[in-house]
Amino acid sequence: MANRDDIEIHFRMNGDVGFAAKRLIHALDDIEGPLYECDRRDVDQLAERLELPSYLRDACLERLRHHRHRRFLITEARPGSLEIVGLVAGVVLFVLHSTVGEAFRDGFSQTNAYAKLMEYFRDTTDQRLYALGETFRRYFASKKHKDVTVRVIQSDGNSPGRIEIEIPSERMPSRKQIATIGEQLRRIEHNQEL
Repeated sequence: MANRDDIEIHFRMNGDVGFAAKRLIHALDDIEGPLYECDRRDVDQLAERLELPSYLRDACLERLRHHRHRRFLITEARPGSLEIVGLVAGVVLFVLHSTVGEAFRDGFSQTNAYAKLMEYFRDTTDQRLYALGETFRRYFASKKHKDVTVRVIQSDGNSPGRIEIEIPSERMPSRKQIATIGEQLRRIEHNQEL
């Protein structure tokens, strides 16, 4: 169950006649990229705040790469065009805690670095929410998806903050979308273009 420290993402794809599975895969990759960028930014900020040696920072950044496609935890899919709801995984917290914890060995949870790490994630949820929303906006703009809408909704104190991403119906200028078997049969029977 999500709590106030989580960030929830609602990802909605509109399609009048459906869309190809490949489009969904690309859309999920479009979520992954900005999440990875924000994780890297969190590592840099925390490395500075915790005064970590550069080798620990670099180790954390390297370990982040090993968590590709694990940053968005899908919690539900809703009817309609397609709405996927999920939570941002705590990859950066996991990587930092395990990497810095290894460096300190025993008793990491009793250190000042541990306290600062936990404080950072508890106190910066709203800032990370807005930074992630802005990262999504920049990402879609750079991909020339100007018609994608990104909304950031702050936590009400009990539920998590939320990012809503809406992708309008797909336009297929170079290739036609292939209709379903039933639709193609109907078109053939009525001498319509496939």
